[in-house]
Amino acid sequence: MNDPIHPARQIPFPDLIAGLKRAQGLGHVHRRPNATSTLQLYIYTPRCVYEDGWDQFSLIARGLIVDEGAGRVVATPFPKFFNVGERHGEVPDLPFETFEKLDGSLIIVFNDAGRWHAATKGAFDSEQALWAQARLDAHDLSSLSPDTTYLFEAVYPENSKRLADGVRPEVPRHKRLELGYRPAL
Repeated sequence: MNDPIHPARQIPFPDLIAGLKRAQGLGHVHRRPNATSTLQLYIYTPRCVYEDGWDQFSLIARGLIVDEGAGRVVATPFPKFFNVGERHGEVPDLPFETFEKLDGSLIIVFNDAGRWHAATKGAFDSEQALWAQARLDAHDLSSLSPDTTYLFEAVYPENSKRLADGVRPEVPRHKRLELGYRPAL
């Protein structure tokens, strides 16, 4: 497998948590505990966005799920990305493909304690996470790899972030190349 290792899995766990807590102290990251487990979700804050307070920890706090008690990273969604012109640097002159932008909700699918779970980048129990969880529970997921974080875009009419009336429910999976961070060994 040629998939890259997610940045959160490249940092020693105690350093990762210390960095996230430092960013939390600056008001750049929120920590959201799961009400039904020992998992915590880290998400960057509007303050971080407006203050341009990005560092290596706030950039990976985009729905990052950890179990601090067990000392492990559980789910690794996309790090924060920026539109052209928002950050320093140039657009690389490389071949590219374009796709229609579906404006839904990022769904983070991960396995914990032998069970598949869904979350959004900001919550374990949002309307969109519960919608996705119901769909996970209704399907055979035995072909999924428990060591992989799967990322989807939930696009359905009732979603408050929907495109427009009449959008049919769909959950397109982001390209494997983009989502397939392999676990650190």
